Amino acid sequence: MVVRIIRFLVPLAIGLSVLSCGGGVGSGGTGAPIADGGPSDPGAVTTVSVGPIAGFGSVIVNGIKYDDSGASISSAQRSGLTREDLRLGMTATIRGTANPSVGLGKASAIEVQSELKGFVGLRTASDFYVLGVRVRTNVNTVFDNAGNVLDGDFVEVYGTFDAVNQTLVASRIERKNASEQTLRGLVSGLNSTNRQFNLGNVVIDYSNAGVVGSLVNGSDVQVAGATPPASGAWLVRAATLRSPIDLSNVTRTELNAVITQFTSLANFRVNDITVDGSSAVIEDGPVGSLGVGVRVEIKGTVVGGIVRATRVKFEDSSEAASVGSGSSGGSGSTGSSGTSNTASTSSTATEFDVTGRISAFVSPANFVVRGTVIDASASLRFDDGTVNNLANGACVRIEGPLQAGAFGSVLRATRVRFVNNCPS
Repeated sequence: MVVRIIRFLVPLAIGLSVLSCGGGVGSGGTGAPIADGGPSDPGAVTTVSVGPIAGFGSVIVNGIKYDDSGASISSAQRSGLTREDLRLGMTATIRGTANPSVGLGKASAIEVQSELKGFVGLRTASDFYVLGVRVRTNVNTVFDNAGNVLDGDFVEVYGTFDAVNQTLVASRIERKNASEQTLRGLVSGLNSTNRQFNLGNVVIDYSNAGVVGSLVNGSDVQVAGATPPASGAWLVRAATLRSPIDLSNVTRTELNAVITQFTSLANFRVNDITVDGSSAVIEDGPVGSLGVGVRVEIKGTVVGGIVRATRVKFEDSSEAASVGSGSSGGSGSTGSSGTSNTASTSSTATEFDVTGRISAFVSPANFVVRGTVIDASASLRFDDGTVNNLANGACVRIEGPLQAGAFGSVLRATRVRFVNNCPS
């Protein structure tokens, strides 16, 4: 009897071993699906994600890490962009696939676009203005070549735009040499005979402009031209309508945007997209505070062109910012005047995540990864290496929040990991 049982169990065990080692679904063998967010991942869906870039290695937007190795890179303001031109805080629209359960995706196209370019004016302790648009900063605003922002500086600003109130919450501010200015807003006072309209308090003359789209009052448009006059109309060379995000053939979306119309939780709009949040989990704020002008992060599915939100998160909880009289503490204070790249300690800081090779190494307190200045001198954790392994060419993954530096934002590393393979 014992012999017969053994004869039965041996082939059964061998059969189970074969199933566990070779080719069963999810087994890790040949043909097994991989949860990487790519098209072959059974948990992945087509997606559009809009928000500021929060990390590299894979491009991180709205908490999803998108493999960008095969993505096309574009911008309405610049041509010939590559992956190496992408920077923290740039506002990106990513198309591709993603598996939200594992936080991974694969990008097919990445478009970055700034909202404003122009001269800083009317700087106060909490904000400044560019071409009549109020620019607000917070603890997560990335400053590039801008330890201080002063009246008269020329800046390019990325962020979340509130076209109704002509307000921009900046995710990235770059100080640059003066060049062509750009302005975004809602068309009002359209005079098609004289070919003029208003964007806020600025009169736009588009008589010599190339116009992309059909202008009507209420259109969301971006114009570009030379220096606006002190008075009178601004003669622009281009006027481009900012079209709603195309959600055709998209199953899921993640949007960092401002509410532009609000009827109810079941019916409001961001970026000219209708959202039904009646079944959504509301985070970081009361439902009663939702309304026009509120900045939110929305995640949900797309059904018939409408976003059925599963999550609506208030983003304004981190915007009690101070951009006033300089910063102090840490490496590189910004001095005693100008708009500082700091925010109040009550703000919620993002943990940025950057993977790449070290360049421009000066010391553990001063080196660069993917165009980001890093200070790892106070890092609490080193994995698979020590501070002595920091050097040009080393492949590292850096995690931490931003802090003020003399020439712009510095990523203060709280964790440094040495990795074997850097993204190509």
